[in-house]
Amino acid sequence: MRKVFIFSAMSLTILSVIFLIFYGSTYFMAKKITNEMNKEIVEIREKHKQIKEEALIKGIKTEALIVEKDIKSTLSSIMLIPAYSTTTVVPTNNQTTNYIVRLYALKDDYYITVSQKIYEQLTEGTYIECTVYKDKIYLNLDKNDKSK
Repeated sequence: MRKVFIFSAMSLTILSVIFLIFYGSTYFMAKKITNEMNKEIVEIREKHKQIKEEALIKGIKTEALIVEKDIKSTLSSIMLIPAYSTTTVVPTNNQTTNYIVRLYALKDDYYITVSQKIYEQLTEGTYIECTVYKDKIYLNLDKNDKSK
């Protein structure tokens, strides 16, 4: 009986050590991946900021007519979570709302997604100052005169 107890205790200790090693390595691996993702997010934001600044300097400053406003809601019922070498499906009930504005500037239509705050500020049939660069349009919200 005593041999069985010692063997069980040793097995339990070995299993505990293996679990802790696995858990610890998984934690540090997840932390490393999170840090890498955060670095990439910062790099993408910096690149986007540089592109926007370049567009505001080199782009064509004009006024765009607000042709149409629309709200689109989507309901996502599942979320895919990568876990090691597989993907786990987790049921959710997330609703996403997109505020879409159709603008007409320089003989082209532009469909842009804006925040709810900006969406509420804009009125159909009015003009808004903007900058067009390549195939993108940037709203100059700080300079707009709503009286036009």
